[in-house]
Amino acid sequence: MRVFPVRGWARYLILLPAITAAAVLTMVLFAAFLTLFALGAVGVGLWLWWLRHKLHKAASAQALDGEYAVIKKVQVAKTDPDNLDDD
Repeated sequence: MRVFPVRGWARYLILLPAITAAAVLTMVLFAAFLTLFALGAVGVGLWLWWLRHKLHKAASAQALDGEYAVIKKVQVAKTDPDNLDDD
């Protein structure tokens, strides 16, 4: 029993649309994959650039200059949380 009984040029005439559709589908899927890969690479590149930018910004930060006031030390009353009687 033959699976594909058509002989000669008719076989190729029938197979041509299927092969063409498979080739077109392959190209479309490859283009979609390549686009996703390129977008991912751009995203990772921007993320690395942003991290590098933040590191350089933090490294170049200097001490704050400006007016300030010295606060005197204040004695803090220590309380025991187990002994909270209202006298």
